Amino acid sequence: MPFLTGIVIVAPRPVVEQCAARENDFVRFVDETEFIQPNKPEEYGLNGFEHASFNFILRTSIICSARGRELLGEEFLVMDDDNIPLEKIPLDIFFANETYTGYYYQRLSRILPEKFQLRSYDVSLQKTREMLADKGIDNGFVFSSHMPQIINRTVFIQACEFFNADRYGYMICDWSMYFNYAIKHHPKRFCRQPAPVICWPMNRGMAATSLLAEKRLFENSYAENYVPGGLFHNLPRYATTDNDGKNKNQQKIAFFRQQYPCRNRFNALLHYLLLKFLHPILPEKLIKIFYVLWKEDRGLPRLPKRTAIYWKSIHSASYIHAMRSRRWIHHGETIQVVGLYDYPSGLGASARYLAETIKKTGKQQVKRINVSGHFRYPGILSRKEDKILSEKGGSVIFMLGPPQSRRILHAQDFAHIQHKKLINYIWFEANTMPADWAQSLRYFDEVWVNNSCIKKLLAPLYEELTIPIKIRPFIPKFSSPVKMDTVFTPDKVSILTVFNINSGWYRKNPLALIQAYAMLPKQAAQRAELIIKTNIDPNHRHCKKLKAYAKQYSFTVLNNRYSDRELSGLIQGCDIYASLHRAEGLALLPMQAMSYGKAVLATGWSGNMAYMTEQANILVDYTLQRNNKELSPCIPDMVISDKLIFSDKVEYAEPDIQHASALLEQLIMNTELRKTKGKAARMSYDSYIESINELWKEIAKCSGV
Repeated sequence: MPFLTGIVIVAPRPVVEQCAARENDFVRFVDETEFIQPNKPEEYGLNGFEHASFNFILRTSIICSARGRELLGEEFLVMDDDNIPLEKIPLDIFFANETYTGYYYQRLSRILPEKFQLRSYDVSLQKTREMLADKGIDNGFVFSSHMPQIINRTVFIQACEFFNADRYGYMICDWSMYFNYAIKHHPKRFCRQPAPVICWPMNRGMAATSLLAEKRLFENSYAENYVPGGLFHNLPRYATTDNDGKNKNQQKIAFFRQQYPCRNRFNALLHYLLLKFLHPILPEKLIKIFYVLWKEDRGLPRLPKRTAIYWKSIHSASYIHAMRSRRWIHHGETIQVVGLYDYPSGLGASARYLAETIKKTGKQQVKRINVSGHFRYPGILSRKEDKILSEKGGSVIFMLGPPQSRRILHAQDFAHIQHKKLINYIWFEANTMPADWAQSLRYFDEVWVNNSCIKKLLAPLYEELTIPIKIRPFIPKFSSPVKMDTVFTPDKVSILTVFNINSGWYRKNPLALIQAYAMLPKQAAQRAELIIKTNIDPNHRHCKKLKAYAKQYSFTVLNNRYSDRELSGLIQGCDIYASLHRAEGLALLPMQAMSYGKAVLATGWSGNMAYMTEQANILVDYTLQRNNKELSPCIPDMVISDKLIFSDKVEYAEPDIQHASALLEQLIMNTELRKTKGKAARMSYDSYIESINELWKEIAKCSGV
């Protein structure tokens, strides 16, 4: 483009500072904060907008400001950073015979309703279409064509004043706003043409329109086209003016035409019928599948296979792209904690505790989103309060496994979550993670964990995903206990362990405690009783196994349902609480026993070490195991959650059963030791809770969550 008199590159401050040495009279680098402060556009920060809104606010601020006029003048080209000219571009491409040309790639009328969009950019086009229609422009075009477009500053300011973009959350395509306004209100000065651009990976709809252009003047540049197997492998990425360069550019155009044939009219007709008649009655997921099929310009043969491919695509790559394209989040006061509040398990309790902790220690408004019904009846969020709120701003914290969190996100309209900070509060007790967990985590802006033990295990994964991981412990609020004296035998030292079979038979490792109990000397065994409380059905294979061991080694198995208060009473009534786990995320029940001043014997490894110490507790020695091949003899004993955790190379603890038995004997025989350890445990618990309070005070002082 030899007619250019200079180039102004507007970029974040770190980029400007890095490129300062490359400035000259022709090229200038300008800090974007000269036009708009990062934390003060309207009531939100510039960093609080997703990609489409960010572009609109920044570009309009540049063009409409006095500083922008000083830098750019009255007429200038605006371009993105991903297009390359294929030949010398004359000025008359953009302006000729007193007429400006705007280049489009599709009609706005081809954009499906907002709730069916896959990316924030698609949503912005839908909102642009709505905004234009509100002002009487029903038949608009999309002009964000990945090539330079010439802008007349006066007409652009007129367009900004004509439309009320803040009504649509600034989620507007600024080029489409400008050219549709100009063509409507200045028809003698503006016209439109198909975009002369090649290469729209993953979008044949754009490619088909560009094929209508007489020439191909620009390349929409993607690095993947030049890797081995790519469309332009072995061709130069950047254009040259010599004959050889021109020939290679013609090869690119020829390859492009082969790869992207013109649109099938039958597909276009089906899309029109879908828009006009079918979308009110067809299921949303089916329409999404068809939308992807149409945009990709795939033919209808082998439809079931294509449907399966794009069903997976919609629920993985496309949605991840949409989530990751959000240009950060609006700042807001509302925090929504999504969890299984009706569940009696540790996951349900953790959601309740986290919501109460944030409410107690922070200044934000906290709302609980109960999605228990979504997993009892898949795909259904029956009550209104189960929906993530659509108000802008704030954060959403998912106290769920990442795949379950993803299912909840898919049940929302994208507009409900596009401006929010998405956080996954994760519990995972091993240093490896299933592929669907890692894939699902790409949806989130942050990951929270309860303690440094989990963070240390999982830090390499989050570094790979470039997701920040933060320690955010909660304060438990245990139910008031009721007396459970009838469970315990008078004059016996009671040893209690409680575990949920769904949390892992192998991980919780009750058999280790049974073995340690069975190894007690006769004198200690006569003074003690072992009570194991679980929640399994009497006919379950593990329940039958426990009962067989109970008959052999004379201990008690409780598998009847207890209320929260009864369970608290059971823990308060015991003398020793024991947990010989292989891995723990936190271990709420040993913590509860410490809060009652009970002696706690536990494996000295994993999440429980966030609040346990050698002085306050009785810690069992262990050896670290690293490969599940050594678990092979026990794999049939695993429940589903065990297989999830121990499915690959992992790091877990194997407690020393002889050491555990010796420590158990000391506690049984020494009443004073139990009292001393119980008192120290209570003090350690109080200190731990105080440290959490202090942490949340610091978090609140900085920026909230």
